[in-house]
Amino acid sequence: MFWKRKREEVRTLRLEVDHQARQIAKIEEALNDATRLMAKEFNLKLLEDYWLHPFSYNPLERIATRTVTKHVKEDD
Repeated sequence: MFWKRKREEVRTLRLEVDHQARQIAKIEEALNDATRLMAKEFNLKLLEDYWLHPFSYNPLERIATRTVTKHVKEDD
């Protein structure tokens, strides 16, 4: 009985973590979209975009490279 309850607790926690990971992925995607829009609006060029594993349980795999921008020359 004890182990059955513990397995259920672990399953519940995994579902919660999965839900939170999906929420974070949505926020990160919205941030990427906003960054692209802002770059277009202010004539910036994106050098790198976010790279991520949105549904990974491993926090190290969720580390995203930061978006880097630079000014685009007018003749580009």
